[in-house]
Amino acid sequence: MKVRCPFPLHIAIVVVGTFAPTNSSAQPRHSTINRHPVPARGKHPVEEFKQMSSAERENAIAKLPPDRQQKVRDALQRWDKLSPEERDRQRAFNSLPPERKDAVRHAYQQFQKFTPERQVAIRDELQQMHDMTDSERHQRMNAPDFKQKFNKSERETIEDMTGATE
Repeated sequence: MKVRCPFPLHIAIVVVGTFAPTNSSAQPRHSTINRHPVPARGKHPVEEFKQMSSAERENAIAKLPPDRQQKVRDALQRWDKLSPEERDRQRAFNSLPPERKDAVRHAYQQFQKFTPERQVAIRDELQQMHDMTDSERHQRMNAPDFKQKFNKSERETIEDMTGATE
């Protein structure tokens, strides 16, 4: 049985760019005061609202601070515009442990700094690695042509996105 790449970059681009905050210094999402229920792992918070009736949803949103209310409404609109595949990618991201989410966010921030040409090369490589086993990915990332094709920063980004280490 092949172990698929846990979170390739092309998914992260959609997920991180759509919903996940990229500012690591942002306030924590869940304060200890007036704490609202945290959604089940793998479930996007918007899905919780989507499962409510309109009246329940509006009642729940009304209990939030005004700035948060608008953010939730905006997120609901963005969620509605996603394709089923994009929603699946978002669920995959939400199911990751916090440290993996942080690694994916960091890798995405690094990815954004590369030139468009390098982004294409990295995306292509990740797509090729997607169906590889962990062992095959590890072997690929240690191959001389891989190390020639990608600089250290690019290799680290690829490693972060695949969850692999050299």
